[in-house]
Amino acid sequence: TGTITCSSQGRLFFVDSSVIKIELNTVDGKPLNPIIKNNNDGTFLVMYATPPTDYTIQVYLYGKAVLRKPHTCIVKPSNSTAPALGSSTTTTTNTASTAAPKLQSAAPVSSSAPAHTHPKNLKCTLQGTGLKFGKTDQLNSFSLVVQEDNHPKQIDVNEISVTIEGPEKLESKIIDNHNGAYTVQYQTSTPGTYAINISLFGKPILAKPVVVPISAPPSAAKSTATGPGLKQMTTGVANPFTIIARDESGKQLTKGGDVFQVRASGPAQAKIELKDNADGTYTVHFFPTVGGEYSIDVLYKGQPISGSPFKTICHVETGDTDVLSKKETIQVVAHDDYGNAKNHGGDKFEVEVFGPKGFLEVETRDNQNGTYYAEYWVTNGEYKVSVKLNGRHVKGSPFTQRIF
Repeated sequence: TGTITCSSQGRLFFVDSSVIKIELNTVDGKPLNPIIKNNNDGTFLVMYATPPTDYTIQVYLYGKAVLRKPHTCIVKPSNSTAPALGSSTTTTTNTASTAAPKLQSAAPVSSSAPAHTHPKNLKCTLQGTGLKFGKTDQLNSFSLVVQEDNHPKQIDVNEISVTIEGPEKLESKIIDNHNGAYTVQYQTSTPGTYAINISLFGKPILAKPVVVPISAPPSAAKSTATGPGLKQMTTGVANPFTIIARDESGKQLTKGGDVFQVRASGPAQAKIELKDNADGTYTVHFFPTVGGEYSIDVLYKGQPISGSPFKTICHVETGDTDVLSKKETIQVVAHDDYGNAKNHGGDKFEVEVFGPKGFLEVETRDNQNGTYYAEYWVTNGEYKVSVKLNGRHVKGSPFTQRIF
């Protein structure tokens, strides 16, 4: 075993084990496989099995050799100690681009204890938005899936190590899903760029850290929407508009991942598609089938964005002429068996309207004072209307309504 100490100007310097590389080779060129354990205090424990012959050691930090030349370790009998790597062999890396700290290597000691190695044929797959971007003041997450010979592999969660460093060092929580998959969660209040390193059985599984930008979430009050679909629409086509996510200062965000909601009310239900463009904007396509006036709500975490709700008029294409649909209303006054008007609600109120395109969407309301209200939207054509209270047709129902 041996210990590596990272220091800068006499102070311990925290780096991830992925930026440290140890080369161990026997004098005849056979490589050895050391295990590097991060003690999370600026030091690293290096473990390896002593070969039955002399060997050389070289240490690299950020890809730069720390020792002027590989140090030769002479294997002594078990009652002797290998020579130490003194301060004379310690070098510093002065490359400006890496700004690497000083690295000191303690003496490797002959040991017969075998190194801890991980199972063979393990494959690790990473997935999840937490590896692409994150948001402050909320849980960000990603998943690690472990397989052995293409089958899920359950391992001890303590064999997984995740370090996240950036403007601040973050704590992570690893959740064992008990199916070979592990969920990693992290959270911060400080925006910035963070580097994620993941190790399995003490060995990094990534060639280089995953860089994740973390930004503040949008402000509903400052986020905006724009586009032709918010001014006027036409049936039968995709009517687009764009949501622009903005922070508290009004600055447009440049990453996606936020969950906006779009809903509409009007003459009929309409299909709504929302696409995250991953650049802080979200494209919405609105597909109405019935003309008339629509109210479109755009929300973030239940709060309306600036300008919401948006009022827009939808026109119906009929050859060369646009026909605007109109709203029809029905009001019913309930009476008891003696013909007296009721002054309370609670009756079962049902309205069905069947027209050229099938049944229409009807909005009904119990006014809780013995009266009931219904509204629906129609275009030119003939409609069959049925109105019931407590399962019985009201007077005059059903009836035919013609719109021209």
